[in-house]
Amino acid sequence: MRVISFAKKKFRPGHSYRLAEWNQLPPSDQEMLSGLYDEEEVYGIFQPLTSSTHLTKKVAYKEVALLYMHLKETDQLPHYLFLNGGEKLNETITQLVLDEILEIECEGNFASGTAAIKVIFGETIFDDGLIPDHLSKLSMDAIQYALLIKNPDLRSLSQQLYTFNTIPWDAHTKSKFYAAHSIPQFLFPEESGKLNDLLSKSWESNNVSEKKYWLSWWKKKRGDPYGIALNKPTFKLYISSVIDELPILLKIAIPILSASPAFSFKVGGNIEALLRPDKMVVYFENYEELMETALLLKTALSGISAHGVPFTAQIDEAGILSWGVDPAGADVLSIIESGSWRMKVADQLALAILQAKKDGLDFQESIPFIRAKLFSAGINIADWTAIAFAKIPHHKIIS
Repeated sequence: MRVISFAKKKFRPGHSYRLAEWNQLPPSDQEMLSGLYDEEEVYGIFQPLTSSTHLTKKVAYKEVALLYMHLKETDQLPHYLFLNGGEKLNETITQLVLDEILEIECEGNFASGTAAIKVIFGETIFDDGLIPDHLSKLSMDAIQYALLIKNPDLRSLSQQLYTFNTIPWDAHTKSKFYAAHSIPQFLFPEESGKLNDLLSKSWESNNVSEKKYWLSWWKKKRGDPYGIALNKPTFKLYISSVIDELPILLKIAIPILSASPAFSFKVGGNIEALLRPDKMVVYFENYEELMETALLLKTALSGISAHGVPFTAQIDEAGILSWGVDPAGADVLSIIESGSWRMKVADQLALAILQAKKDGLDFQESIPFIRAKLFSAGINIADWTAIAFAKIPHHKIIS
C-alpha cells in the first residue's frame, strides 16, 4: 500500500482526544504506564473526550506528543520529521489520522478516521487484485461476521474475532470426550511410549496440573526461556489440525521439533483449548529457523486435515501451518489476553470495525478502511503478516 507525501499537507489536532501528561494522570493510569518496557519514551496518555466504543486510551510517546503540541500552533508538520522519517513517518502520521488523534486537510476541510482514507491512500486503497489463500478467506469471513454483530463492545468483539473458527461442542459431547480419556491420555495414548521418552529427553515439561489451559514444554539446555521471549521478537509457528487427528500430528511433529531450533511449544491442556484453531504453537528466535522447520513439517504432515488459524500467514497449501510474530515486550498492555500477534490483530480489527460501524459504512466500504487501519498498525491484511517484525509502536491501546 502506498501513502501520499505528507510534505505539503496541512494537519491539526483532532476533536476526539486530549493529551494528558504523566503528572496529570490518576494513579491507576500511572501504574499501568510504569509497566511499559519503554517507559522512558512515554510522555503521557491520549484520553478520549467521549465514551464512543471505538475510542480507547492510548500511550503518547514523547515524539508524538511533541508533534501533537506543535500542530496546535501551526498546520505544517515540522521540518525535522522529513529528514530521517521515511516509511516510519508515513506509518505514524497515518495511524494518528485514522485513530482520530490528528486531522488532515481534505478539499478545504479537515478529516480523520474513515473520512481520511482517500486523501491518505488515494484510489489505490480500493484495489484488491490479490488471490487470497485459505486462511486469508477464513480471516475475511471473521471480519464479515464481526461486521454483522449488532451493538458490540470493544472487548467482546475483539474476543469473538480472536476465537473465530473455534469448533462448537455442546456439554454432552465434552462429557463423552472426558469419559473416554483425560487430555494427556488423548494426546499421548499408551502406544506413544517412544514419544514420551523423547519428550523427557529433549524437553522440560511445565505440566504440573491437568487443569492447565496449556500443556507446555521448554527445550532443555537453552538457557532462560523467559529471557529469550521478552528481550526480542518471538516467532510463532501455528500447527492446526482437526482435533481428532491431533494425536497423529503430535507423533509426527514432536521428533521434528526436538531436532529443530524451536525453544518451546504448547498444546491445549483442556477441551476448550483443543477446540480452538490455535491449539498448538511452537516458538522460535527468528524467522529463518521457523521456516526451515515448517518446510520439514509441511512434507511430514501431508494428509493431515487442517483446522486453520485466522489472522496468521499461511505456509502450506492446506492451512495446517501458519506463522506470526510477537514483538519484544508485546505482553504489556493488552485488552484481553497476552498481547500476542493474533490478539493485536483482533484488537485492531475490533477498533476498526467499531469505527466503520459508527460511521455507517457497509461491508464494501468497511474493508478499505480496515485494510488502511491495520496497515497503519503494522499489519498487512493481504496475508496477515507483520509489516515490520519488531516495530516500536507509535501508541498503544491501554483500555
